[in-house]
Amino acid sequence: QVPADRWLSGQLILAKSAANHNGVMVAWFLPPETAKKLLIVGGESIEDLHITFAYVAETTIGIDKAKLAETVAQFALERNVLEGKVNGSGWFEPTEEREGVLYAAVEVDGLEKFRIDLIKTLQQAGFSPLNADKAFIPHITLVYQSERGNYKAPIVDLKIDNITLTLAEKRSIYKLAGMGIDSFSVSDDL
Repeated sequence: QVPADRWLSGQLILAKSAANHNGVMVAWFLPPETAKKLLIVGGESIEDLHITFAYVAETTIGIDKAKLAETVAQFALERNVLEGKVNGSGWFEPTEEREGVLYAAVEVDGLEKFRIDLIKTLQQAGFSPLNADKAFIPHITLVYQSERGNYKAPIVDLKIDNITLTLAEKRSIYKLAGMGIDSFSVSDDL
């Protein structure tokens, strides 16, 4: 069922889709019940609302998928659940490559360290996350548009209890377990 705020003048406003994404990233995708609270007409879809921790590559070509999956799985096993909230919104100015970004501002204790540890883990495994040295502004992209507008995101509780490895259109979810396990293997059918 489509939420009422997704309809405008009797027409369904379709959100931008994740279709045709070819990149590789590690992120946390919001559960649908949480994502519904942040929907904007014409914005990102429920299934696409996420916090990006590491953008690993522009394409899956040349990526050792099994090694990357094992690295992310092991990292998840050793990390605890993080809790926080969306507290307001922000704006990234348009660039030559994209429209402006209206986003939900995220406040989660320990999130920056979590991201730094993930980047280091990926680098130690031989991967080179893009923009790893740039400042981390925890956010959830809500919509790409030319002007900021006056939208203010509601306060929404967040519980980051998993991370997702996205390889183009395929998503693999790994629960945060807070355990120190010495070995873990994943299937080669990624």
